[in-house]
Amino acid sequence: MHMFDTLLVLLIYILPVVLGLHIYYAVKRAQRPNNKGVLPVQSTGFTYDYELGQILVSTTQAYGIQASLPVELPEILVDSHTNDRAGRSINFAADNTQRLELEGNFYKDFAVYAPKGFEQETLQFLPPNVMQLLVTEARSFDMETFGRTLNLYSQKDPRQDQEIADELVTVATGIVAASENFFRSFRQPEDKTALFLTGRGVQMYKLGRRQLNAHAMAILSEIVIIILAVLLRIS
Repeated sequence: MHMFDTLLVLLIYILPVVLGLHIYYAVKRAQRPNNKGVLPVQSTGFTYDYELGQILVSTTQAYGIQASLPVELPEILVDSHTNDRAGRSINFAADNTQRLELEGNFYKDFAVYAPKGFEQETLQFLPPNVMQLLVTEARSFDMETFGRTLNLYSQKDPRQDQEIADELVTVATGIVAASENFFRSFRQPEDKTALFLTGRGVQMYKLGRRQLNAHAMAILSEIVIIILAVLLRIS
């Protein structure tokens, strides 16, 4: 049998089997139940249940940890720059007018978004010790508060990687432990819709560390094309 015939046999008979097995095990991994537990926080009355694995928050489905919170918080996004793909956040989109400028160098690793009117509460939820925890232990994770949940997103399935699972639990524990006084003092608005960000359903792109919507990206692309055309004509 010639080499070409051998390759043809492999493609026709063996490759479909390999692809079928790959799809089968991928589906099995997706159907694997999440790991559950309680964050080891020395609390004075709160209990923080969590799930590790594939979590669903609003329209976002990703790997990570989801921990229950005792109160419904504003929708706060902490978007890591480390895990961006093709100039876009892997998990988030938000109107850039809701972006907060925090002190120090935190902006180099994360962008923070919060609903209008909850800037002060966001700073209380992200004091210097929590920001330091995120920089040192969670630089590759995205974070979100949504309703009564704290969510940390990872690129890998924590059910398949014990090191990532441990890191997620450690970071989530540190965040809620540092936030218990904030949970007790937070007062919810009468209008619950004020807790949510705008622009979550709009596709966003990043220019450096800032997110742009599709319209702004189109305008920017047109400007670049015009500049290139002018430079080519000059040359």
